[in-house]
Amino acid sequence: MKGNELTILIITKNEAQNLIALLPSLNFANELIIVDSNSTDNTVEIAKKYTDKVFTRKFDNHGAQKNWGLTKVSNDWVFIIDADERVTDELKSEIENTFKLTSDNVAYWIKRTNIFMGKQINYSGWKNDKVIRLINKNFCKYDSNIIHEEITTNGKIGILKQKLLHNTYSSLTSYLEKIHGYTNKKAILKFNKNKKSNYFTIGFRPFFKFIFIYVFRLGFLDGKQGLIISSLTAYNVFLTMIKLYRLENGEKLE
Repeated sequence: MKGNELTILIITKNEAQNLIALLPSLNFANELIIVDSNSTDNTVEIAKKYTDKVFTRKFDNHGAQKNWGLTKVSNDWVFIIDADERVTDELKSEIENTFKLTSDNVAYWIKRTNIFMGKQINYSGWKNDKVIRLINKNFCKYDSNIIHEEITTNGKIGILKQKLLHNTYSSLTSYLEKIHGYTNKKAILKFNKNKKSNYFTIGFRPFFKFIFIYVFRLGFLDGKQGLIISSLTAYNVFLTMIKLYRLENGEKLE
């Protein structure tokens, strides 16, 4: 990667408070691109203080939004970050040092440390969380999944040692709103694949999901936060199954 410059890409929607904390730390790239989805707060105004490359695009899904953003990138190498994530000094140094090396890798995995309700989560199914975020745009793009979008690559993938900080929780209201949007999409996917709801999926699957996260994925070791994560994960399954049932009966999800 020797001789290449770096672009940072962020997609946003009402992320003013997160951008205030994030943007000052992104001075290690020579290009910053922000694709906003018609924010109603002052996200765009804050973004324009750090870059003149702020674009507005109607949101369809995360993968498509990021792929569109990649078309605006000048450099080959791109570091993609979410507004609720933070780059530590150690990770910043590793990224900078990686660019001084010659490598066949076209992308890099980055592990994440997840923070939930003010506490670092070490278990609860989040222990091995990692994402592909450092990519060569010529060999990588996002798939078309409407949830859990993934980078597809045509080449080797490396892994960085340092972790990205992920602040998963800003408030209960925003967290529940995310669950609402996620379960809508998940129910629609299941419906389109002709999956069916029944007494088991609605009444028992959420309970088994709770046990799996809290007991077998050691959520109890994360204290109260582990209990809350396990409960919210079960609630996520319950909502998805209820929404699938409503879709089967002709109701439209908003």
